[in-house]
Amino acid sequence: MKRTLLHFQYSRLLGLHRKLNKRLQKHFAARRFHQFTKAQQHKLLIRIERLKAKLSLLDNQAKLTGVALLVGTALHITDATAQFAAKGANFMVNVDTITTINNVFPSVAADSAGDFVVTWSSNNEATNNPWGIYAQRYNAAGVAQGSEFLVSSAYTAYSQIRSAVAMDAGGDFVITWVIDAGSYGIMAKRYNAAGVAQGSEFLVATITGGYQNATPPSVAMDSKGDFVITWQMYNPTANYDIYARRYNAAGVAQDTSFLVNTDTTSIQQRPSVAMDSQGDFIITWQGPGKAGANNGYDIYAQRYDSFGAALGANFLVNTYTTGQQMNPSIAMDSEGDFVIAWMSVSDSTPSSYAIHAQRYNAAGVGEGQEFQVNNYTTGQQFYPSVAMDSQGDFAISWANYDTVGSFSIWDIFARVYNAAGVAQGSEFLVNTYPIGLPVDGANTIAMDSRGDFIIAWENIDEAHPSSYLDIYAQRYVSDSASITAVTSQTGASLFNLYPNPAQGQVQITLNGDAYVRVMDMTGHVLIEQPLQGNTLNIGNLNAGMYMVEVTQNGATDINKLIVQQ
Repeated sequence: MKRTLLHFQYSRLLGLHRKLNKRLQKHFAARRFHQFTKAQQHKLLIRIERLKAKLSLLDNQAKLTGVALLVGTALHITDATAQFAAKGANFMVNVDTITTINNVFPSVAADSAGDFVVTWSSNNEATNNPWGIYAQRYNAAGVAQGSEFLVSSAYTAYSQIRSAVAMDAGGDFVITWVIDAGSYGIMAKRYNAAGVAQGSEFLVATITGGYQNATPPSVAMDSKGDFVITWQMYNPTANYDIYARRYNAAGVAQDTSFLVNTDTTSIQQRPSVAMDSQGDFIITWQGPGKAGANNGYDIYAQRYDSFGAALGANFLVNTYTTGQQMNPSIAMDSEGDFVIAWMSVSDSTPSSYAIHAQRYNAAGVGEGQEFQVNNYTTGQQFYPSVAMDSQGDFAISWANYDTVGSFSIWDIFARVYNAAGVAQGSEFLVNTYPIGLPVDGANTIAMDSRGDFIIAWENIDEAHPSSYLDIYAQRYVSDSASITAVTSQTGASLFNLYPNPAQGQVQITLNGDAYVRVMDMTGHVLIEQPLQGNTLNIGNLNAGMYMVEVTQNGATDINKLIVQQ
């Protein structure tokens, strides 16, 4: 095999990583590590973590250039076959630099073109207390659109935490959260694609009982802007039940709160909801472990049509019933196919947690078997989050917890799958800096219609390692978007398609005249013409996936297009 510069760089870093790991193990074996100062301990651990991140980035670079690297280590390194790549570096989302403030509980949502919004809880930037909900908008190139803004602006005397966000195809979005005003409630606020609030924040539900801030609400939105919010509510008889409420795109409630679970004699917690382009939706949660002998938790779900009518009954998701099954997350494509991911007691190591998932078609029929997402089984795997594009490709992120001596080390990992459920490479490291001890729900993921995705998480401020937590994020591009990054003169996306999926016509967001070609997935050119204006007629195309190539001023860019009938 021909040796390249990448090989030499990789070998050098891998050797250094092994050397530092061996040194660390010797220190532990000789009981010397605890004699180091905290600064010395921290420095050694940081060097090891940064080397691991550099090795992962080099392997990603090798993947894009077709270079195969020999990976025989216990590191989380991506396969050379993965069809995605990191775009840029980890970046901080919140702008405050006050080291006594925590920024936690991130949530992220993306529209069909890749614009996205991140929301989080802060305690808080103006007064340090009480907690408030903040958000920051970005375009598809990862450029911040305006400054971060306070969402929970109406009742600032009360703590407001644990937000969730959803976005429609055109970029309008809704944020929901928990308010503690003596009694707990679920609040929400709507925004248009320009980030302008559409009315005031409003009360979704008043929650009876205490300790309701144990988990955040969950929200999902269809392509037109209709949305559904779900939450857990205290029941004096059963402790908790799962409730939901539907709204149209104008923010008008379509019903009162309705009960999701049919078993009201046991604890039901941690709901997650997903919605397809037509407004059909599914809610999943953890409920009583009746399927197993340990009486722990299992994962359940319920399907609904766009009018809120239940489709069938509550159903059990997990088939592996040994031990606890907890913290589900759900995502859905435009046609209604969906995937649910959750924490499960590891098949191979009963004392550890692993990430499991199950795919379903739009009729709610399981596709294949329940599968384990993580290959790496050292330590614990917690808090999965899943996102899916319009064609059914999906990505799952989670937190990995491991220990080095008396130190607890957390990292964020992710893995990508195609619509058939085939892994597109191994799990890969997301963060380039150790994240410290995250708060429950430490990571979140969103994906646009093309398969590009964004992951956000809680992280120690790199500039102040002993300080509190901040919100960091990392963007990734799919194979088609990687082509864009190579061929575009500016390195940014030359154009976007809206709506996507489209029917009859599609808008191409581009300034000035250009030349456009539309090809099927075999490369056959179906449309080839100058583009004057922003509208392209696609009425003669059959339903399916196409590639749209636009050339302007010598720069060429390619994006996926989904045509519906």
